[in-house]
Amino acid sequence: MEVSRREFLKYLGITGVGLTLGGCDSMWSVPDEIYEKVGGMPGIETWKTSVCSLCPAGCGIKVRLIDGIPVRIHGNPIHPVNSGGICPMAEAGVESLFNPDRLKGPLQRISKRGEDKWESISWDDALQVVATRLQRLREKNTAHKLAFWAGPENNLSAPLFARFMQAFGSPNLFHFDQAQASNLATYITQGHKNALGYDFKNVKLLINFGADLLDSGPSPVRFNQIYSEMRNRENGQSAKIVHVGSRLSRTAGNSSAWVPIRPGTMAVLALGMANVLIKDRQYNRGFVQTSSFGFDSWRDKNGTTHKGFKTLVSQDYYPEKVAEITGVPAAKIVELAREFGAEESALVLAGGEAANSSNGLYTLWAIECLNALKGNFDGKGPISVQKEPPFAALAQVRQDKSAMSGFEQPQLSQGENACCFFEYATAGLPGGILNKKPYEIDTLLLANVNPVFTSVNQADYIAALKEIPFIVSFAPFVDETNVYADLILPDHTFLEKQEVFYKAPTVEFRYFGLQQPVIEPIHDTRHTGDFILQLSKKLSDTTSSELPWQNYSEYLRSRIEGIYTTGAGTIFTEKMDKAWLKFLKERGWQIFDYTSFEEFWEVLADKGGWLDPFPEETNFDTVFSTPSKKFEFYSQVLEKEFNSQLAAQQSSGAGIDSLLLKWQISASGDAVFLPHFEPLRYELNAGKFNLHLSTGDLITNIRGAGSNLPLVQELFGLLAREYWNSWVEINPETAHSNGISDGDIVRISSKEGSLNVKAKIHPGIMPDVVHVPFGLGHTAYGEYAKGIGVNPYKILEEDYDFLSGAPSLISTKVRIEKANGKEHV
Repeated sequence: MEVSRREFLKYLGITGVGLTLGGCDSMWSVPDEIYEKVGGMPGIETWKTSVCSLCPAGCGIKVRLIDGIPVRIHGNPIHPVNSGGICPMAEAGVESLFNPDRLKGPLQRISKRGEDKWESISWDDALQVVATRLQRLREKNTAHKLAFWAGPENNLSAPLFARFMQAFGSPNLFHFDQAQASNLATYITQGHKNALGYDFKNVKLLINFGADLLDSGPSPVRFNQIYSEMRNRENGQSAKIVHVGSRLSRTAGNSSAWVPIRPGTMAVLALGMANVLIKDRQYNRGFVQTSSFGFDSWRDKNGTTHKGFKTLVSQDYYPEKVAEITGVPAAKIVELAREFGAEESALVLAGGEAANSSNGLYTLWAIECLNALKGNFDGKGPISVQKEPPFAALAQVRQDKSAMSGFEQPQLSQGENACCFFEYATAGLPGGILNKKPYEIDTLLLANVNPVFTSVNQADYIAALKEIPFIVSFAPFVDETNVYADLILPDHTFLEKQEVFYKAPTVEFRYFGLQQPVIEPIHDTRHTGDFILQLSKKLSDTTSSELPWQNYSEYLRSRIEGIYTTGAGTIFTEKMDKAWLKFLKERGWQIFDYTSFEEFWEVLADKGGWLDPFPEETNFDTVFSTPSKKFEFYSQVLEKEFNSQLAAQQSSGAGIDSLLLKWQISASGDAVFLPHFEPLRYELNAGKFNLHLSTGDLITNIRGAGSNLPLVQELFGLLAREYWNSWVEINPETAHSNGISDGDIVRISSKEGSLNVKAKIHPGIMPDVVHVPFGLGHTAYGEYAKGIGVNPYKILEEDYDFLSGAPSLISTKVRIEKANGKEHV
C-alpha cells in the first residue's frame, strides 16, 4: 500500500505547521521500507524511554511509537533532571530522524576543502583509510600528531575517547566545554575540579548573577521547573529570586526583581556586597574563621605580610565607588547585601554574562566568595560537590613504547591564548595549529563539535582546518566545520543511539539517564564509539587489548554493571518517597526485584535511568584540596601556578610583567591572587563604537543545534514574534537617538564586520546595550539552516579570559544605524 508524504505526516500526527511549511515533499526523507511498514501494519502503539541529546542537558524522554515508528516525543516524568518537561528542540526531535539533509552513509571529499563536494565510501574502506594513516603515525613514532576534539564530557563516550588516545599515544584530546571558567573558579578556591551541585528546595533568597537559566542554562527545562517551584510555594514560603544582568531576559522576567547592571561589572557588585556584609558583620564568622584562608591579612613562612580579602574589599569596593562602575545605585547595593546577609537560607549563582567575559574567572571567584561568607560550603548548606555514579572502574592503560613516547610529548600549543591550567581549553588551538608549535598536527578527529559556527575566531578555525593534512568528522549532517573534512562518517541521531548521560551542571544528586535506540538506524550510520573500537582493533595489539570491547553497547553495559554490583541507589521509580526508599535501603532491600544484571538492565531500560536519592553529605573539610585544606579567598592554587610559570619564564630572561601581560591582568601584587575587578579591555579601544553587543542562546534553539529542524525555526523567536529570522533588541532611547523604529532593518557594525538585521524596540535592555540572539546564521547544516538569520559571533572581537581560556562574548562594542540594504549581510 502506497502512502503519500502528506498522509505519512498525518500518520505522525503532524497536521498543522508540518503540512504547510515548504511543501511536504522537501520536509521529510522517509525510507521506502518505513512507508511500506506504515501501509501494512495495524497501528499498534508502544512507548520507549530514552534521553534527548540535542543539547548538553540530557533530559529524559518517552517516545511514542506506532508500529515501531517514532511519532511523538514526551518528557519522562520520572527522570529527575527534567521531571517530564521537554523543550521545543526535543519536541521537534522526530524531524531530525527524517531530516532530508541527513547523511545516508560515509562520504569522502572529492574537491577543495569547503566546496561541499563528496562521493560515497564504504564503512570498511573508510575504516581502512583511517587505520592506515594512524598506523603510519605510530610506525614513525609520531602518535602525538593525532588530535581529537570532542563535545562535552557528559556521557560515557568521553572516557572511551580518552582511553583510546592514551593507548594510541597522543596527549591531544580536547573537549569543547562551556563551563570551563566556572570549573576553574571552583578549582582555585576549593582545590578540586568537580562541578558543584545546588539544592534549591529550602532556599529563600536566590541572587542570580547573569545566568540565563531559563533559556541557555545548564539544564533550561529543569530550571524552568525550579523557578516555578520557588516562586509558587504554599503557606507564604515562596522564595525571592533576584536577577542581575544588563538585559531583561526571560530569566530576569520570571524573577522577583531585576537589577540592571553595566556589562562586565558583576565582580564589582559582588565585592561591594561583600564590603557591606563584612562592615555589618552579617557573615558566617564561624565558617570564615575555621574553614577559610586569606580572609584576613596574613604572613607567609618568610615573614612577608599579604593582603587579605577583608582588607581588599574594605578599601576598594565601598558602595559609592561600586555604584559608579556598575550603574547600580549605592542604596540598592546596601539593600541587596543586607537582605542576603539577613536571610538564613540564601544562595548566589553565576553564569552567562558573569562567566562569558574577559574578566570571567575573577568575576565568578568574587561571586563564589559571597557563598563562602554565607557559609554555604559548611556541608549543611545548599551547595554540594557533584559525584559520579559508581560505574565499573576502568583499568589503568598499559602503553607500549610508541604510545609512551607520544603521550609524553607536550600538548599542542595554545599559542597566544594560553591559559594557565585548563587542560581542555581550545581558544588557542587554531594558533597552535597554524604556528605548528611544538609540532604540526597530521590527523584530526572531530566528534559532536562545530567550532566554525560556535567560536568567536571562526576565520582562524577555517585557516587551521585547511592546514591539517587529514580530518575525519563523526556527524549526521554536513556543517560549517566538517565541510573542511576529508571523511565524514555519519553518527546516528539520538533516536537511534545508545549512550549514558550524566553530570548535568548544578545537579546535586548522582544519576544517569540511559539513551537507547527507539528505532533501528534508518540509514547507513554508525555509533562513533563503535568506530573507535573497530579502529583500535586495526592498530597495534596494545591499542586493541586496552579497548577490549567488541562494540560500544558491550562497553557501556560493562560500565553500568558496576552500579548493579554495588547495589547503590535505585532505578528511576514513580514512587520516589525517600522515607520508604530509606527504609528499604536500611534493610538491604530494593524497590525493584531483580536477581541478575540482565534483569536489572531490563528494568533500567524500561524506566530510563538510575538515581542515588541519598548522596553522601559533602564534608568540605575533606573535599577542600587547596594547600590550606580550606576555602581560599586568597588562592594559593593560583599563586603556585603563577610562580611555576614565572620560574619557567625567568630562565629565558622574562619577568613578572611579561607573565601578567600574557594573562592580560592589570592588577599586581597580592591582588592577582584575590578576586578583584579587571577593567574590560574593550573600554580601552572602543573608539567610535559606543554600544555593548550582547548575545545568548534561546531554549528554542540551544547552541544553534536545532536550526535544521523546521519546527524549531517556527518557534525560534516565539516571545519576540520573529520566526525563521534574527533580530536585535534596542532600548527605546537608543533607537530614538539613532532614528530607528520597530521593524526597521539596521546595520550593526564592529571592528570585525557588520550584520543587517531587523530591529525590535525593547524597554527591558539597558540604553548602552544591544542584543542579538545566537543560533541562526548557518552557512551549512542543511536547507532549513543555511542562510537563515545571522550569527552574531561573526562580528565579535576575539577576546578571552586568558586564565581559563574561555571566550569573552561581551568584549565587543558596536554602532548601529538604519540600513537601506537587505537583511543577513
